[in-house]
Amino acid sequence: MKIFLPYVVRVIILSTIILFTCKVNSQSDFLTQHIEDNVTNNGFVNTSITPVSSLTNAFVLANNNRRVSAGQSGLTSNANAIDLSAARALTATNSLTYYKQNNTLNTRINSSIWEYIGPAGGPNEMIVRGRYAVNLNGGTNSTTVGLSGISNSQNCIPFITGIRTNVATQGADSSTAIAYLENNTTLRVEKGSNTNNVIINITLVEFTGSNWTVLHGDSGNSASDTATITLRNNADGSGTATSINDWSEAIIFGQHRGDNNANGVNDAIADNWPLFQPGGSNQTVDWTFDANHDSNGTNRQFVHVLHNTNLTVTRFTDTQNAADESTINISSAGLTDVNQALIVGSSISSGGGQAYGRGWRNYYLKSSSEAAHWAHRNNNTMSHEIQIVDLSNLTSSSCSTTIASFPYNEGFETGLGDWSQDTTNDDRDWTRQSGGTPSNNTGPSAAHEGSFYVFTEGSNPNFNSEFNLISPCIDLTSETSASLSFYYHMYGTNMGTLDVEVSTDGGSTFGTPEWSISGEVQTSNAQAWEQATVVLDAYTGQVIQIRFSGLTGADFTSDMAIDDISVTTGAVVSTCSASTLTLPYTESFETGTNGWASGGTDASRINNPTNSFDNDYSLMIRSNSGNASSFCSPSMDITSYDKVDFDFYFTAINFEQDELFYVEYSDDDGTTWTIAKIFEAGDVEGASDVRGDFDINNSTIFYNKTVTLQSTDYTFSSNSRFRVRSAASDATDMVYIDNISITGVTYSNPTIGPGGVTNDLDLWLRADRFDGTTVGTDGSLVTAWIDNGRGNDARTKATGLEPIYRNSTARNINFNPVIDFENDPTTAGSDMTYIDPRDKVLQGTGGFNSDDIFMVVIPDPVISTAILPLDTFTSTDPTGNTFDEDVTGFGYGNYSQRFTNENFGYAIGTSNAAGNGYGRGVTNTAINYNRVHIMNTRHNASDSDMEIYMNANQIGTVTSDVSDFAAVNNTRYWLGRSQYFQGSFDGRIAEVITYRARKDDADATQERNRIQSYLAIKYGITLEPTITAGVIEEGNLDYVDSDGSVIWDVSASAGFNFDIAGIGRDDASGLDQRQSSSINS
Repeated sequence: MKIFLPYVVRVIILSTIILFTCKVNSQSDFLTQHIEDNVTNNGFVNTSITPVSSLTNAFVLANNNRRVSAGQSGLTSNANAIDLSAARALTATNSLTYYKQNNTLNTRINSSIWEYIGPAGGPNEMIVRGRYAVNLNGGTNSTTVGLSGISNSQNCIPFITGIRTNVATQGADSSTAIAYLENNTTLRVEKGSNTNNVIINITLVEFTGSNWTVLHGDSGNSASDTATITLRNNADGSGTATSINDWSEAIIFGQHRGDNNANGVNDAIADNWPLFQPGGSNQTVDWTFDANHDSNGTNRQFVHVLHNTNLTVTRFTDTQNAADESTINISSAGLTDVNQALIVGSSISSGGGQAYGRGWRNYYLKSSSEAAHWAHRNNNTMSHEIQIVDLSNLTSSSCSTTIASFPYNEGFETGLGDWSQDTTNDDRDWTRQSGGTPSNNTGPSAAHEGSFYVFTEGSNPNFNSEFNLISPCIDLTSETSASLSFYYHMYGTNMGTLDVEVSTDGGSTFGTPEWSISGEVQTSNAQAWEQATVVLDAYTGQVIQIRFSGLTGADFTSDMAIDDISVTTGAVVSTCSASTLTLPYTESFETGTNGWASGGTDASRINNPTNSFDNDYSLMIRSNSGNASSFCSPSMDITSYDKVDFDFYFTAINFEQDELFYVEYSDDDGTTWTIAKIFEAGDVEGASDVRGDFDINNSTIFYNKTVTLQSTDYTFSSNSRFRVRSAASDATDMVYIDNISITGVTYSNPTIGPGGVTNDLDLWLRADRFDGTTVGTDGSLVTAWIDNGRGNDARTKATGLEPIYRNSTARNINFNPVIDFENDPTTAGSDMTYIDPRDKVLQGTGGFNSDDIFMVVIPDPVISTAILPLDTFTSTDPTGNTFDEDVTGFGYGNYSQRFTNENFGYAIGTSNAAGNGYGRGVTNTAINYNRVHIMNTRHNASDSDMEIYMNANQIGTVTSDVSDFAAVNNTRYWLGRSQYFQGSFDGRIAEVITYRARKDDADATQERNRIQSYLAIKYGITLEPTITAGVIEEGNLDYVDSDGSVIWDVSASAGFNFDIAGIGRDDASGLDQRQSSSINS
């Protein structure tokens, strides 16, 4: 509530505690320790480090490219490979262990311990998958290590944390190695030189967080001084070339293997370990040796690049070569804490001898503004590449405040409160507003309660823009149940989508929407706000953030608003009953509510025969009191179905223009509800400007409506429910609901199909199997035409609407039965009741697919552009939920009304002149449609337009508003009428087929001609005929069976291709044609 009387204020202050936390958004997910040790020749264990939380969340990183040491403090003489080689590893949470060969030098080693302290599963998470010491001896230069526990090898980096060699003289090539994963179970390790014995220490880390990207690159064998490596997505450096987002967000970890087919050759300082630097694009890394570099062609470089948009990587170059410490000013890196930073240094050096102390450097951070490198000897020409890595912005929490006591309420009366605008992942900010929004015809006229709310300003340039509003952290760690409720207002014809999303990682990532609604809900500024409830039980035990994400539409009428947000704990009280039902299910309420539970005083069972579709009783809902204006169904298990239809009859009394009622769906036993369908009152019957699903006429008019849910769009659960709810303006506005039926369909996978083509087959209505299996009785009424495809049956909706089954010689087609639709097109007017007994109509709730449609049909009236349209096979506009005389589909006569001389057309949307929606028409007035024919409409090859064929001849030649074309996929359909107009098709239909994809027809043996051949043989139709002066002459297309084998070759039968007919059996098509004659005869 937003009526803040003093007493109410005191209650809210006492019940809501805001905790200002110590661990806020400045806390990185990582801690680092920078360790410098003088290590004896036998190694040692440093137990003075700050203990890490777990060995699976921390590892030690070598700070230099050579992975070893840079000599001994105070030493001025040369050092050999064995003297400088070393390795390190974390061996316990408080132990950093150093490994050395048993050599004569104590050496100084600099390292960094990198520890992940963020939440498990967080967006920046990294996990240590293993630590390995790999032996490669003598000529064994390559080996593999078996792995386990890897989720994705692409996200792994095998960090070389040291290389130990037994070479006592020179041997720079012996302290080289590369490592990479071949797959989730195999680590590949290679060394340089073909004689020395080497132990390579590796820590394998998988970067599992969603913010990480890891790329890899392989130079292959090379002798070059400089070249480029292309980054790829596979862990072994293969796969797709891939770019990182920005080099300032990426760390390069370079590895080098010296020549592996020789020993004691090309082992000078200059010959090994190049610099690695960003390449000329975000897809390449350049490597460069000193100019004195030599190789016999088997050098190999490998890079692992680690990217995170919240990393800050600053690169510095240097040429200092002095003994001991050299410092570098790194203040431009902007570090605030060295314990949230890393240094990764590399160097190249001139020099052909064994004075390795000159070219091998240690790198370390001295302060947030100063880095250093160190070596025990001076001289040589050197180049340094130093990466300073700032980890401080890698946070899994953006919380500055945490809500820990409930209920928590926010109504925006004094500002945004603890809510914040998204500064990184959206396009625009929500606007706090009182009164109406600035634009006409969109937004609310006032707040839900109080004075203020927030909304998305949809005006230019904010079309198709994302607006995100983020909650403070909400601590549900001590709760067992919780829910979010809020009010929303979505008025505007270009309304977009409002989502509610939840983050469990401090706002770094948000999951798929917990609640979502798209399109216009209210139909005026003043219409009441709607309340939504989102159950948060899945997030109890965690700290979460909630995000309202609004996506505006393509024009300015897209001002969506939210108000009165509340988070409460404790179970949401459901008013639904404990009753259950099983499908198929029907209920007419004659014996009681029978498990349908009233939500309150504005929902009741009524004994009023006038307002009941049949008999005496119906359910009445009225007003707009939320749950109290609703009835909730019994619970049902619909997990076994692909489609569920909620069908009902109703009449509405005293509803004004734009007032609504809803059918809602719940998949969690009535805890939360999603609007499945909005029904709007308006001018419908005969109105020039159609606005509504039912008429505002206050006389009793019954309507039949069906709400269809597909499992691809909704979660089908074992405790699903439906709810009918009124959203009218007052208690005199009443809806009476009766004769509810709920049915489920589990889509079948046909094993036979037209021409044997079952792939993508959706709808297959065939009159010779009108009940799914057998032929019917001539003259009988057809209440159902069973689909031999996936199960989208065609049915009538009331007594008197049945077409007639014909199987007499006078009315069938080539000895095959038909469905006869005896409508009068001259009297077809507007109708959205779908139960007018003048109509002879069948309808289904799915199966219309515009990709490829075949129909065997013959209209009875003489077809011309002058007749009133015959609405034949129709659906609904896929581009929007329109009330405007929707005739999406095809029909005869001036069907789309977009073309001069149109006698057949396919349309999307309204029947009106060009400029009112897509249309494809036939304007050839010489075509005779009053013979049996195969009508085929289908997408063109690019799915951007329609094509129209008659008996395999293309006839549609004109198009209107092609930019408005849209595919229609698995939607409801009517046979004999359209969405808005009464039954107008007068004629016979023998077969209707739709496919979910356009069928191939590159040659006559492919799918499309198999379908056409099946229909042509069955119904005596000549394919692709030459027509002269209206006379069908020779056919020009081969006939094939379901295997694609030619059974009538028009080329071989030249001169005999007139009046083709055939008999035969083809089990893959369900064809058994035992007698036949050409329909041309």
